[in-house]
Amino acid sequence: MYPLESGKNLCLASACRSRTECPLEKLKVAVIGGLERLEDHYRNEFRTLGAECSFHPGYCAGLGSGRLRRTADNADVVVFITTVNSHNALRIVKAVCRKSGKAFVAMRETGPKRVSLLVAEKINAGEIIPTRNR
Repeated sequence: MYPLESGKNLCLASACRSRTECPLEKLKVAVIGGLERLEDHYRNEFRTLGAECSFHPGYCAGLGSGRLRRTADNADVVVFITTVNSHNALRIVKAVCRKSGKAFVAMRETGPKRVSLLVAEKINAGEIIPTRNR
């Protein structure tokens, strides 16, 4: 969200029904996978649209699977980036989402801005329904 002079915010997601309210506003979004060096960029892009973002690189060895489960379980929407992730991480995340009724979306995109805007567009189109809105 970008502030306007009127005191309202402007949502830059092209599919937003209301340009002053983003569908990501006040949501918790977990990004699983993606490039670790872009973690801060994922957080910033989602924060710009009014969401809180947590990141997990998708590592499942050792304590990684427990942290992966907690990351997915604490989110309203779980974004799984398939190009930089393991099949085991996908299995774990899908199981958590199925069990807890979390919104799950898999995508090939890795760019933080593109990922955040695609999630906003999918929510607006009704393709995914965040846990908070169920």
